[in-house]
Amino acid sequence: MSQLPLFAQTGETVLVDDARGRIVYTPDFVRVDVARAWFDDVRGAVAWEAQRRRMYDREVDVPRLVGHFRLVPESARLPAAIRAAARQVIAATGVAFTSVGLNFYRDGCDSVAPHND
Repeated sequence: MSQLPLFAQTGETVLVDDARGRIVYTPDFVRVDVARAWFDDVRGAVAWEAQRRRMYDREVDVPRLVGHFRLVPESARLPAAIRAAARQVIAATGVAFTSVGLNFYRDGCDSVAPHND
């Protein structure tokens, strides 16, 4: 499978649409200035957690920081940026999401291995 040239696209592109789901790339879904403001807000407002997990018969550090918020019922500590982003995604998709999971990759050493969610 080759890398799709997503960032060269000017309109919405359907990547997958089958019985298992639909994935659509929408350029400029969030304006750059808004995305930057949301990132700065979330980075500073979230109580990021370092985790450890059992992998390959030993306990290892998870190579990123994580956070989680309930949207329903809404978490009292939900950052304004996540509230705004959730509203925008829910309005666009028509899906009533109930929670938000966050991963913060601090630098080139943080990562995620290939997996299925």
